[in-house]
Amino acid sequence: MLTRLLSLLVMVLLSAASAATAPLVANIDGDLWSWTASSGWTQLTHWGHNGSPVLSPDGRMVAYASVTEEAVRAHAMGWSPTNIWLLDLASRTASRLTVQPPGARGAEGLVRSTPTWSPDGQFLAWTQKTAGTQPARHTLVVYSLSNAATLVAATAARTLSVSPAPAGVLWSPAGLIVLGEIPSGPAHGLTPLELKPGERGTFGASVLTAAGDVVRHVILPEAGAPTHLTRRGNAVYLGSLEGSPLVSLTGGADVDRLAPGALDTTPERMVAVRAPQGLAFRFLMREMTMICQVMRAGKVIRQWPCQNVRLTGPDFDEGFEVTLAPDGRQAAYVRDGALFVHDGHTERRILELQGRDVYGLVWGPVEFRLP
Repeated sequence: MLTRLLSLLVMVLLSAASAATAPLVANIDGDLWSWTASSGWTQLTHWGHNGSPVLSPDGRMVAYASVTEEAVRAHAMGWSPTNIWLLDLASRTASRLTVQPPGARGAEGLVRSTPTWSPDGQFLAWTQKTAGTQPARHTLVVYSLSNAATLVAATAARTLSVSPAPAGVLWSPAGLIVLGEIPSGPAHGLTPLELKPGERGTFGASVLTAAGDVVRHVILPEAGAPTHLTRRGNAVYLGSLEGSPLVSLTGGADVDRLAPGALDTTPERMVAVRAPQGLAFRFLMREMTMICQVMRAGKVIRQWPCQNVRLTGPDFDEGFEVTLAPDGRQAAYVRDGALFVHDGHTERRILELQGRDVYGLVWGPVEFRLP
């Protein structure tokens, strides 16, 4: 019994030590940097053309899309060919997971979306398209970290005709989700419907299997397109910080976040997955302005206008300017041209940006929740 207790104590201490030393990772002007309180800032990449970092569920790696050297040398305009990279935060080594087609030159090649992690951290997924084209349907790619096997699936899911970019993907408990035009009809019909040639559809999302098969369609609100998963109890929804209704992915009813007679919508919170009772961010829409709040034990300890807290286009290629440490004891955020860390008592300025831009912050695994 004593041995078991000692082993448990060691595991708890190691977990706490890991949380304390986990680095904050930021994309600053297209390069990835890490920060810890003990070591300060370390530059992880020296390229300047990387996308937002996406943290693995175990917090040990980040995946990201990166513009190819050929496209940069050719001064390619618009959506340039990209490859997917994986960076180990402990060893600070990056590995390229994809290559461009043989013979691709300059701005030619495949444009890939920001990748997404499977919930178990064993797979990455993204969509891709040939540069300069506007395909009618999504092409899904699923990459296995265990054996580097890659599945490329031409799906029946329609793309958004107004978006020149490959659509980002969300990996939810219900399946892989991509935005697009879907047939009008029941919002949660289990039988996928097809659009006739030339027929315009309704703005919505398609839920796919890992093999690229369409499982169902969901109709989305016209305003405030969802950009992330939101949980409420055991239910999972497509969420939007702007306060639009939450769209159910688990078979339940959608949630209208504007109560009768209320002026403000029910706010979402971002919490640390491993420490949901720690610090949290809360996002309010107040007089058409988004307000970010750092919360501790239900009380607001810092707030500011943060209209650009979510960095995204007309798809799920998202990055956020706020994040939380894995133990929930620290919050990091961008405001007033600088990067700050708050420990629940004191706000600390850790970097003056001096005109540089931040394209995503990650620290520990986080999730969005609705009360």
